[in-house]
Amino acid sequence: MSVLWIGLPISEFDVPNDLRPYVEATAAGVRVVGDRAAGRDVYLWTQPEGCAVSLDLAELIEAVAERGGDLHVSDFGISALLHNALVPIPQTAFANVWLLSAGDSVDLSPADGQIDVTYDFDYPWMEQKSMGDREPSEARLLELLTKGTERQLAEVGNEGFLMLSSGLDSPSVALALAEAGLNQVRCVTYRWGPEDPEPPVAASFARRLGLDHEV
Repeated sequence: MSVLWIGLPISEFDVPNDLRPYVEATAAGVRVVGDRAAGRDVYLWTQPEGCAVSLDLAELIEAVAERGGDLHVSDFGISALLHNALVPIPQTAFANVWLLSAGDSVDLSPADGQIDVTYDFDYPWMEQKSMGDREPSEARLLELLTKGTERQLAEVGNEGFLMLSSGLDSPSVALALAEAGLNQVRCVTYRWGPEDPEPPVAASFARRLGLDHEV
């Protein structure tokens, strides 16, 4: 992972390869966008004299600390964590660190010797934005899901396990694992109690897909 620093003059920076899908030059300055499929977390640290972008929060915090950058806890973020166990995007536990996901964008532009920060949200998958000129394709959806699953696993050495429920999301990932032939990934289901109906359903999914399963 890389950390990209953006300072003044704002046009002078080289975008590392892993950040190129998320950082682009504009007529007014720089735009940082979230991953359109929400498969990556894009973190942006901002202050008037400089900004930093990374796909890894720990690396971003470490890099900012090494440079002596301003990094302080968000009262709102901590309150949200204590009350809800999560901080709503684009906020984080830090007052000047943004978490960008699908539809999020931040424009950075020079203004009066500082960097002006403007946040916007434009979710790309709303139904009214569809051209309505294509039939849904289960095969195409499975192809995209399989490629995404392969890409994510490759980053961790094709090892790991899948928390398999009886719902919709994790069985879809299990289907992608089977489609990609990644049967070394073990499926695991947590049993809440003797009457929990989920483990046998999840086990049937894994059995039909030829994947190892453990309760």
